[in-house]
Amino acid sequence: KKQDNLSEELSKKNMEIAAVNRSLDELQGELSKFDDEVKAVNRASEEKGEALKKEKADHNETKKELEVTQMELRATKKELAMKSGELEDLKDKIAAEMNKNSCGEGCAFM
Repeated sequence: KKQDNLSEELSKKNMEIAAVNRSLDELQGELSKFDDEVKAVNRASEEKGEALKKEKADHNETKKELEVTQMELRATKKELAMKSGELEDLKDKIAAEMNKNSCGEGCAFM
């Protein structure tokens, strides 16, 4: 009879152990799913980070290009100002030459 009691107790303990093992397996499955979700979030975060780095690099490249264009425009503006000055000088020389020529023959008879 003592043997039967021990056998029955052992059987109950084995069933409890099996139940605990099933619970552990379920928890392990949930933990695994959670781990996969965390990995997916991390991957998405890394991808977004890479996209932001690329966007920033593109922005910096565009900024540099705009700065170069701005310098070129300033140089062109200076060149145009110089050409404008040269044209004003030419206009003055032509006007002076025309004054000389128009007065040349007319003034001779005066």
